[in-house]
Amino acid sequence: MRIAVIGAGLGGLYASSLLAQKGHDVTVFEKNAVTGGRLYGFTQDGFAFDAGPTLLLMPDVLRHAFERLGQRLEDHVALESIDPVYDVYFSPGEKLSLSSDVQKTKSDLSRVDPRDAARYGDYLAESKKHYDAALDFFLQRNVHRLSDFLSVKAAQAFFAVGLSGSYSDHVARFFKNPRIRAALSFQSIYVGGSPAKIPAAYSLIQYVEATQGVWTVKGGLYQIAVALKKIADKKGVRIQTNQTVSEIVVEDGKAKGVRLADGSFFESDVVLCNADLPFAYAHLLSKGQSPVQKRTLDPSCSAFMMYFGVKRKLPLKHHAFLLPEDFAKGMQDLFDAKRLPSDPGIYLCCASKTFPEMAPDGCDGLYVLVPVPNLQAGIDWNQAAPAFRKTVLGKINAWLGLDLEDSDFAFQKIVTPQDWKDRFGLEWGSTFGLSPTLTQSAFFRPQNRDPRIKNLYFVGASTHPGSGIPIVLFSADNVVHRIQSDFP
Repeated sequence: MRIAVIGAGLGGLYASSLLAQKGHDVTVFEKNAVTGGRLYGFTQDGFAFDAGPTLLLMPDVLRHAFERLGQRLEDHVALESIDPVYDVYFSPGEKLSLSSDVQKTKSDLSRVDPRDAARYGDYLAESKKHYDAALDFFLQRNVHRLSDFLSVKAAQAFFAVGLSGSYSDHVARFFKNPRIRAALSFQSIYVGGSPAKIPAAYSLIQYVEATQGVWTVKGGLYQIAVALKKIADKKGVRIQTNQTVSEIVVEDGKAKGVRLADGSFFESDVVLCNADLPFAYAHLLSKGQSPVQKRTLDPSCSAFMMYFGVKRKLPLKHHAFLLPEDFAKGMQDLFDAKRLPSDPGIYLCCASKTFPEMAPDGCDGLYVLVPVPNLQAGIDWNQAAPAFRKTVLGKINAWLGLDLEDSDFAFQKIVTPQDWKDRFGLEWGSTFGLSPTLTQSAFFRPQNRDPRIKNLYFVGASTHPGSGIPIVLFSADNVVHRIQSDFP
């Protein structure tokens, strides 16, 4: 069977290799010069950076993906656990260290609030239920028949996985201290959602961090994408870079192939779209063909990124989070008012602390991610970026005592929501794809097979089951299983 794949992101690369392994003729069209999608990196002046994701959860999912391709993960990338997982700063000099050692975390929580610390074990036990139910019912399973939604098992799973309440309300059931609530809620940003608006199911993130750890990859997480590209080449996948797909060609309700920007037509039996689903519906299908109108989709927040090549060593660990002092207000500014916060939440990654070879001698590379409203907010980033950079850098300096100035930087690079849209075709510049709200999670997230157009399938962060490296790998497994089921 001839298969056209739009996009060589993580999901596209992995699914393409699985399909080629099963004997299909697979061609991938990637609009950028390099593969990997948001899982990419760059080097400059002796500094090496992940430009997208910097931490890995559920490493066994990645290991299993390589095993399915007949490969040993360790032959391609070197995983490294990070512990403490990260430092969480509530104000200048006031921090909490979270660990993959439960007792260490409980001990540090006790410094903030002993009574809340005593509830941490109960919280993880409940989060484990969410994790187990998610694995059994959603993450590794396609959901596309009416019976999948209406069965007794589905109803049980709805409550077991934590879809009946919000993440923030769930955390509040166990913890009273606002500092601890914030420290165990901000992880919703991993998937681009507000803790007040996404399901309690996402507390499984804490369970995973506490029991499976947080991991990184020597040389940067983008080495995963590099390895998958090599495997895809060996499997016979034809990857054409600098090739933009302008249209998914549909005739008589069936996807027939793709049209490229140069006007040429590539005919195929199946189209697998790894371009972000909202973008595909808005721009790759003709009017009337899209089953979902763009206005009905709820996008995630975006990210303002800064990458600094620092000409000195920094007193930082691998990961750190600087929360808004008023966490609830910070989340309201970001997700409800959709305005740039005066006290932004900031994620810092200094990978050269773990891998010194990622920076020149005596130097450190500093990765800065700030969650910001997506392009629906109407912010002119050409105007806003310089002042917001100053705000973010000012908070980093004030809270961590770094005193960084322009003269300290060998180079600096800024990425705005507009850049996320332009480079990756992310509608609204939504870095994490669709927000994982209740109506866009589990059963209700757009599925891997288009509901109206035959032979059109989706893989990636905005389709079932969601965003994040391990979850997108599940998405690829699921869609390949579905294609195989539909074309036995």
